[in-house]
Amino acid sequence: MDTVGLERVFDAKKKQVQNFIEHWEGISHELAQRFGQERTSIQHQLNALNAASRKAYENLLKKIEQPTICIATTGTTSSGKSTVANLLCGHEIMPVAVGEMSAGVVVINHNPHKRILRILKTSGALWECGEWQDLSDFDIRGRLTDVMIIYNSKRNTPEEPVCPQIELEFPIRIGLSQEYAGIPKGFNFQVMDLPGLKFIGDNGNMNVIRKCRKALCLVIYNSEETDPNRQEALLQEVVLQIKELGGSPARMLFVLNRIDALRRWDKSWEDREREFVNRTRDKIKE
Repeated sequence: MDTVGLERVFDAKKKQVQNFIEHWEGISHELAQRFGQERTSIQHQLNALNAASRKAYENLLKKIEQPTICIATTGTTSSGKSTVANLLCGHEIMPVAVGEMSAGVVVINHNPHKRILRILKTSGALWECGEWQDLSDFDIRGRLTDVMIIYNSKRNTPEEPVCPQIELEFPIRIGLSQEYAGIPKGFNFQVMDLPGLKFIGDNGNMNVIRKCRKALCLVIYNSEETDPNRQEALLQEVVLQIKELGGSPARMLFVLNRIDALRRWDKSWEDREREFVNRTRDKIKE
């Protein structure tokens, strides 16, 4: 769908919401006239319903006028999901390591003019919390790395704190190039870097992750693993991801990262790649 098509969709939804609220207010007014002053309790209930519907209408209208496109990234252990998040942002701000580094949820909201990092105060936090402005990519990545190292060192111990919750306002690449991505003006853009699949159930993660169920979720799978037992374990992580997120599979895009690894060790790599993709697809559908 092109930019004009998207604008028409949201204009139609805006009109639909406006018609609904006008219709409801008409019904409410008619009921008030019919019952009159003698049914005070009913009048109070109608007033409360009117106030609630008006507030819901204003919130929904704001979301329609300034919709947010959200892309969430998660994946199997050491799948390269933070690298994908960095690619979406156009900057190397998320920590990348050979082993599993990520922990907690990092929400990156597009802001063309500001760089604001917020590490929220959570229960048992052993890392520095607060707000910092105008940090370089290096400094942002450094602070995130420090938080994740401390959290991982205490994970699965009696002293395990609630997982980190991090917000970042940042000039995201795709947000700065909306016209090239086919995104109409006025749209907000957000990237959510979710924890690796083995961290999904950590205390505090699920409350935030549930909020991303309407996002396009990129589930990154490490195709470089050649050991059959390890492949099975990673596929099982993906299946658990679907169940835990609870969102629609139509909103999930499964990315087979490092698929070119098959070409390095198998002369019949095209057949193996096809078999691997089909097996992965079938496993996800089970």
